Amino acid sequence: MGGISMYMNENFIKRIYTIAFRLTGKENTACELTTDAIVKTVKDLELDKQSASYAFKFAALEVCRMFLEESETNFNNIKTLDAIHSFTKPKDEVLSLQEAFLNLKPLCRITIIWKDILGFQLDDMLPIVNINKKELRRELSCGRHQLKEELFENTNCGRQ
Repeated sequence: MGGISMYMNENFIKRIYTIAFRLTGKENTACELTTDAIVKTVKDLELDKQSASYAFKFAALEVCRMFLEESETNFNNIKTLDAIHSFTKPKDEVLSLQEAFLNLKPLCRITIIWKDILGFQLDDMLPIVNINKKELRRELSCGRHQLKEELFENTNCGRQ
């Protein structure tokens, strides 16, 4: 049990929560996904024998898997911005980025977070997405394109 506390520190939990929040946009849902993923990770791994980075990757993959399952049944491309708009900060780049993420379909969201933000290989996702690598790359490309369009649609990027 000593190994578990070493790997499941506050930073580890915050990083997993951040992934879940980026995917869902809802604090409560992100907390539930985080808890479920970490519990499954602890059950499935002998953490004293595994590295912290492997445990993080395993938990992150579990969040993505659970999110995909939920998106197929509950989310179904619903844009969940209510948690974002409850922040007291004025709208800024981070908020715009989160809104843009939430406008992506769930699989695009996951691939961008997995590959571009976390820096993991798309091959690691193949067991949870039920599509081939070529289609997964296409989802990543479409998601990147849509994200770019979303982020720059209301700005002139220095042009008049």
